[in-house]
Amino acid sequence: MRNKIFINGEIILPDYIEKCAIAVCDGKISGIGNQPDMEKICGNNADIIDLKGAVLSPGFIDAHSHILQFAMSLRCISLAQARSFDDIVKMLTEYKTENKLGENAPIIGFAYDHNDLDEHAHPTAEVLDRISKTNPVVISHKSGHMGVVNSAMLKFAGINSETPNPKGGVIARNADNQPTGYLEENAFIQTAALIPPSDINESVSLFMKAQEIYLSYGITTAQDGKTMPAEFELLKKIGESGKIKLDIVCYAEYNNRKKLIENNESYLKNYKNHIKIGGAKIFLDGSPQGRTAYMSTPYKKVNDSDDEKYCGYPIYTDNEISEIVRTAEKEQLQLLAHCNGDAAAQQFINAHKTPSLCRDVIIHAQLIRPDQIEEAAELKLIPSFFASHVYHWGDVHIKNFGLERAEKISPMNTAKNFNIPFTIHTDTPVIPPDILESIWCAVNRITKNGVKLGISEIIPPREALNAVTKNGAYQYFEE
Repeated sequence: MRNKIFINGEIILPDYIEKCAIAVCDGKISGIGNQPDMEKICGNNADIIDLKGAVLSPGFIDAHSHILQFAMSLRCISLAQARSFDDIVKMLTEYKTENKLGENAPIIGFAYDHNDLDEHAHPTAEVLDRISKTNPVVISHKSGHMGVVNSAMLKFAGINSETPNPKGGVIARNADNQPTGYLEENAFIQTAALIPPSDINESVSLFMKAQEIYLSYGITTAQDGKTMPAEFELLKKIGESGKIKLDIVCYAEYNNRKKLIENNESYLKNYKNHIKIGGAKIFLDGSPQGRTAYMSTPYKKVNDSDDEKYCGYPIYTDNEISEIVRTAEKEQLQLLAHCNGDAAAQQFINAHKTPSLCRDVIIHAQLIRPDQIEEAAELKLIPSFFASHVYHWGDVHIKNFGLERAEKISPMNTAKNFNIPFTIHTDTPVIPPDILESIWCAVNRITKNGVKLGISEIIPPREALNAVTKNGAYQYFEE
């Protein structure tokens, strides 16, 4: 590996930006200063790279995403551009025809958003039956927290009028108590998991494509935010082949953590072939744009049929979360908790009786309140914000929560004022791993409809950069 010296640019350092040269020897930063001094460090074996006034940044650290889930999504058809039920049917029917799928092969779509559809509703099994009555059809909402299946998939999953709602999930039903095909949270997650995975060769190929996409956005540390044992085995196989370029921090799905960790102790908190196990991940609630996030104050009524007291719902009881936190602390595992609503965030905060030595993370923290951020600061909890929500769903949040509450989503400036080393993430595959877009959202806070949403929570560019570099390293114990 040849040494490199970067010149004629601005170098982003941990606490400041400097016009200087930087030397990289044997793949590591060896010096920062003037060019002659850097040439002395590198010797003759150095390529001089002229930045021509550009800015050189540390690699971006994605504080929360799902790189394996993103890889698997690359075998599916994106429905992000669908604007009606007819669009969904047309896109998936064409996909079936173009790929010459057999009558029993699964048809998988992802990233539809009912907020963007003309019907302003989720489709049903009846709609998806127009694609096929024999192929299992599964489409995932853009949030990943809900989705729709057709009649063939309902039958395959054994879901009927007598099937109870799973813990932390909802099976939507019509007036005759028959499932409509729309499934929320664990009802959808458990059903979608029944679709057979790709074979090993396709899985490796999909991961390699996903890795290149992450790298193209400047990401050098990625996350797999809910890793199952079989998925970790796939990563290990790829890592052992020497094909992984990123650092990937895996968080075991909490209920499967023992099986994953006991079989892979050499990876626990330690990189091996660019992979390490950072801790465990739990879900405490759902999605604010899907109205399943657990709130302390009711959602606004959008339709006449909406319950004016509806606050979403939790996945665990308070006692269950307290036990999970105590167990993770005993096992010295960092815990990542998906908390979108303020009620879910309060459950997680209340479960911590003393400051977290493991730097537990409140993932998304969309609607966390200022008083909760103050509590989080005292407990050494790290909020990791999904900053791009402001752009992608800010207009939906105004509809679901009203302007006053919507202006407080992703309260990054409040976190800054409490000196919390907060991070910013992309939650890929919910959106692409475009961290520069996340920075833009944090600095500008503009919705798709052009609303300047919550200017008091705007943060300076330097703070946004810290959130995806310096603070990300802190979250991963790599400062």
